[in-house]
Amino acid sequence: MGDYVRLLRHNRDYRFLCFAVLTSLLGDWFNLIASAELVTSLTSSGTALSLLFLTRFVPSFIISPFAGVLADRVDRRKLMIAADWLRGLVVLGFLFVRTADQVWLLYLLTIIQFALSAFFCPAKQAVLSQVVARDELVTANALDATTWSVMLFVARLPQQLPTKKVEKESGFGEIVGGVRYLIGVPFLLAAALAKAAGSLVWGAVNVLEIKFADEVFGGGALTLGLIYAVTGLGTGIGPLVLRKWFGDSRQGLTYGIHVSFMFLTVGLMGLAWSPTLGWLLFMSAVRTFGSGGMWVFSSALLQKFVPDRVRGRVFAFEFAMLTMTQSISILWAGQALDVLGLQVRFVAAIQAVIGSMVVIWWGTVLLRYIRKPLDEEERDNK
Repeated sequence: MGDYVRLLRHNRDYRFLCFAVLTSLLGDWFNLIASAELVTSLTSSGTALSLLFLTRFVPSFIISPFAGVLADRVDRRKLMIAADWLRGLVVLGFLFVRTADQVWLLYLLTIIQFALSAFFCPAKQAVLSQVVARDELVTANALDATTWSVMLFVARLPQQLPTKKVEKESGFGEIVGGVRYLIGVPFLLAAALAKAAGSLVWGAVNVLEIKFADEVFGGGALTLGLIYAVTGLGTGIGPLVLRKWFGDSRQGLTYGIHVSFMFLTVGLMGLAWSPTLGWLLFMSAVRTFGSGGMWVFSSALLQKFVPDRVRGRVFAFEFAMLTMTQSISILWAGQALDVLGLQVRFVAAIQAVIGSMVVIWWGTVLLRYIRKPLDEEERDNK
């Protein structure tokens, strides 16, 4: 734990960033629990729940490419502050949602809220490598995951950041600049798609765990709160333990992602066949042990090896892809429950099968690129 304490104690800028994000996340998790329970109580529909999560993710998919360009062009600190202030103003409108025929307002406000989030997230990911040293990136990302987890469990940057001249492109050419770079370095392209692959697996769980709480085990918001609490516990512990096992090297991070996907898949298998609430909570912790580790390690790979001139656009691409696959997974879960009439446990089992496919995919990435230097990859693809 010494590395984490040392980073917080001696890096003033990172400490301010960490505490600011912690405060913001506290509001985000209260917002999620309240919104999910409000939609459930007003509609009792799996499709309505899917729509809630889609309104949280689709705006990010549409706006992230443009947000990435902005994150590479303007002061990232000011962009993050402006996005959070505007989000705070938007969510005040949730107070006016009282009946089922007003749920549309909740959806509309959520779309605006997460459109603003699409500007915050790439800027925050890109700025981290400017705030901490290169050899502290995995430590910082693990702390970020723990911060996320603490807020789920409970439910000042420099005035002038260093800037570099960026190659000026216009219009669509600038937006695809990050993608063009990733195509030239296939290993980093795979790392940028790791969260998208994971969200294809865990996206449906956003809907399923609410159904588990309300219909399978009962208890509503209390049970859902317990699920979110152990989710936070798993997500916080996972990166710390996996980093201890695999270290901070490129090879270690790559192996760590593979093992993380395995934990994610095993957790979903256990979720599908959970006989008791206690077992479901334990398997939720196992699942998020893996998803937390994968999130931290894939972020660290990109922060370590992607040049600053395209980092904002690369993270915007990553964020867009994960929101797209997460939206697909969420929409599938709602339709599977309401239209196809599948049982919640069966849908969870299908997600575990998809998780097994993701484990195989990352295994092929590991075998193909683990020994190949990144500069050699770039030369081969030029």
